[in-house]
Amino acid sequence: MEKPRFYILPGWGHRITDRNYRKLISIVSKKYLFTPLALSTRNRKYSLGGPEPVSTILKKIEEQIAKPCGRDVILGFSVGALQAYLLARRLDFKHAILCSLSPVLGKDILLYRKKELSDFSLVQRREMKKMNYPPLATKKVTLLYGGKEHITVKNRAKRLSKRKGWRAIEIRNADHDLGDAYLKGIKKVLL
Repeated sequence: MEKPRFYILPGWGHRITDRNYRKLISIVSKKYLFTPLALSTRNRKYSLGGPEPVSTILKKIEEQIAKPCGRDVILGFSVGALQAYLLARRLDFKHAILCSLSPVLGKDILLYRKKELSDFSLVQRREMKKMNYPPLATKKVTLLYGGKEHITVKNRAKRLSKRKGWRAIEIRNADHDLGDAYLKGIKKVLL
């Protein structure tokens, strides 16, 4: 039987070829079949910051995910975690791992200064403001957040996990960065 697939949605400006993402792929490849997605994480036609709405970007990503995906895992970091969350509302993955979930949906977007949201296009900001944190088709969800992260990120992870009955794990000594502490935490969750 083929290994379950593992999808990764990197953070803003990150590349799947970055050193720590390559380390993550090495960790997951023992148990999963890493399945790359064709996407951009910054200022391209089908990326956040580009002209397309979030719904269009998600559709383009969803079209690349093999169905059924009930044995597969999706992991997102930061804005990638937000995308993974929104994909998991429609797709029933075995497990969604959301690392440093960017809290920019619904009323959360009001917690940011306009300058902090400038990476998103106006169309995307308007769309995200209308979204909340909908129920997910994926039942097993783990939220990871760094102990040194901004309080908004930590609080959103704690509130979501409590309200939805998900597991939340603080990664000690981690900031909003996919570093070694984060990789150790992800490894514990997966293996």
